[in-house]
Amino acid sequence: MPVPASTREWSVIVPLKPWHVAKSRLAVDSQSRTALAEAFARDVLEIVAMSSYVGQLVVVSAEPTLTVPRAGKAIILRPPTTGLNAAISFGSRWVRRTRPGPVAVVPGDLPALTLPVFEDALKAATSFDRAHVPDRDGKGTTILTAADPCALSPNYGPDSARRHAVAGSHVMTGVDIRTRCDIDTIADLAHAQTLGVGKHSAEAIRNVEFCRMWGRREPRRPATI
Repeated sequence: MPVPASTREWSVIVPLKPWHVAKSRLAVDSQSRTALAEAFARDVLEIVAMSSYVGQLVVVSAEPTLTVPRAGKAIILRPPTTGLNAAISFGSRWVRRTRPGPVAVVPGDLPALTLPVFEDALKAATSFDRAHVPDRDGKGTTILTAADPCALSPNYGPDSARRHAVAGSHVMTGVDIRTRCDIDTIADLAHAQTLGVGKHSAEAIRNVEFCRMWGRREPRRPATI
């Protein structure tokens, strides 16, 4: 089926911390945090790379072991400075030079994201010059979009959903909950499991001690969307 013109050729920026410093609020041992952070990111990167709506995947990360799927579609940029918003801005400057057009920021900790859900969010975002998806509690931000990379203005951090809205970004509350389920705490991860997680995340969760405390069997993504 042809891709609608309004949803073609998105550039997607995925900013990623080095695995060993990511997910610091997740109450597990450091080895498990590292494994989970990498697994979440691998699932997200595979979803984005598979999308026919995405023309360019820009991964901004200092993680030395990082690899990307579909290398011809993706590039890894090493950020010159630290900080999430600085990394996103660095990626957006690359997009302006290489592929002007709609741009989305997708965090690397959405393990319940699926391809149809992701593409539905992109389609919804085409109705707005700037838009953002709030996280489950409505305070943070997961996906951030702009019709023009010059208009992308990341304000991630505490109370980011409100700050993005005040800056003129449309709040996309009607999208699937799987776009809103980022992972900061054990409770977030437990909720993601109820939605179904990707294969890399499922494997990492199986290897974490707290999985037995929940009394869960192998996490599985639902067969149908």
